[in-house]
Amino acid sequence: MKRILLLIAALFISINLFANEKYFEGKYFFTNTRLKLRENSNLSSKVITVLDNEACVLFLEEGISATIDDIDDNWVKVKTIPQEGKNDKSVEGWVFGGYLISGKEAPVLSDENNLYLITESWFDYDKRGGSTYSYYCLKNNNSYAKLFSYSTEWSGPNYETRCYTSYKISNDKKILYLGFRMLNDGPYGVKIYRIDLSNIEKSGLSISYDEIKGNEQIIKNNVKLCISYSEGYDGKYERKPKQSYKIYKEADFNSEIVSTISTEDKLILYFGFIMGKEKEILFQEGKEGFWVQCRISDNSSDTYYWTWIE
Repeated sequence: MKRILLLIAALFISINLFANEKYFEGKYFFTNTRLKLRENSNLSSKVITVLDNEACVLFLEEGISATIDDIDDNWVKVKTIPQEGKNDKSVEGWVFGGYLISGKEAPVLSDENNLYLITESWFDYDKRGGSTYSYYCLKNNNSYAKLFSYSTEWSGPNYETRCYTSYKISNDKKILYLGFRMLNDGPYGVKIYRIDLSNIEKSGLSISYDEIKGNEQIIKNNVKLCISYSEGYDGKYERKPKQSYKIYKEADFNSEIVSTISTEDKLILYFGFIMGKEKEILFQEGKEGFWVQCRISDNSSDTYYWTWIE
């Protein structure tokens, strides 16, 4: 009897060791291609419907493992979540999990009182290395709407861009900051957008370093370009600034002011690590804006300081 119990325990442990941690109850997924929803977990099973690319589904049950198109994953039973504006009904069926992207809830942006969830999903939109994040609004598990997407990276023969995010919640506002960095053989650029997520339901905005696409009124009311910075080929950015900049020793208004750049000066600020992994923007309690690290010359060994951006 003891031996049987040990065997059962060992079997239980082995099952859990090899269980696919990708799946758990209540998790949302998005398709990364048009995907057949079937009655059962095999390729010969009847097709119920074909899901669109970036369709939203709710995980229900994990099935057998399989290898399809050289991808190892599991068949999973899902419930489709209809997209707002369409007359689709929710249906259940089986799909191959190798073509599902895990939705990632942004807890700081979630509002359970209004049953309002924002989920991030990553999509490779170009085989050369481009990728994008998409945000969605899910309501009562009954429908979803795409809010907006932004390109996270893009690489070409002589350039590359990277995008970094930072969230701020204040006065019931949900704010997302997108910081883009452009590196290439010539000019270097940085842009930071401030996006008020509180009022952009079903906006479908698309944001990249170069442009914002979507409803012009929504863009006007909810998207602000906080910083647009580029260096010339000589390594300096010289342009009369639209505002004055106080340069602080630390990210603190009580810190020593080491310099002030007025609207009459030529701006020589180097925002070298904006929104990057090395240095991120910082927020101040009770104030709308952010601290960002900068240098006040083009000398790469120069000390980093901080300036406040409204």
